[in-house]
Amino acid sequence: MLNRRRGISEIIGSLMILLIISALGTILYNYSLDAMNYQKNVLESNIKIALDKAQVRIKVISTQSNYSANILNLTILNYGVCSVTIDDVYINNTRVQTYLDGQDTTILPMDLGHINFVSPIPIIQGALYDIVIVSLRGVTHAYRSKM
Repeated sequence: MLNRRRGISEIIGSLMILLIISALGTILYNYSLDAMNYQKNVLESNIKIALDKAQVRIKVISTQSNYSANILNLTILNYGVCSVTIDDVYINNTRVQTYLDGQDTTILPMDLGHINFVSPIPIIQGALYDIVIVSLRGVTHAYRSKM
């Protein structure tokens, strides 16, 4: 008796395996290309943020205080190349809660800005205070002041 079953020829089988491997390779290539593009975009975004932060330059020019009302007035110079918006102020690591003027006000390059607030801790004449100013971009500026 002759075996009437017919199988797939070796040539057709090889072509099918080659087609499957090519399809899997294309899928893997597209996935790796997408992953590399994502990493490139994240890196470019981080570099842009770092460059923006490097261009922010602020300095506290003067501090005035009203001891009886615990009110501080900071005069800030923006000597960087981009505008700065003051987001938060900390006095001796305590966040200021009550702003009277100047929070979220944009200070243009080479311009002065003022920020008035009620100090979260009592202001004593002659005492040293650590003042930290945080911009909207996340740049911090530490300043030690004797009131």
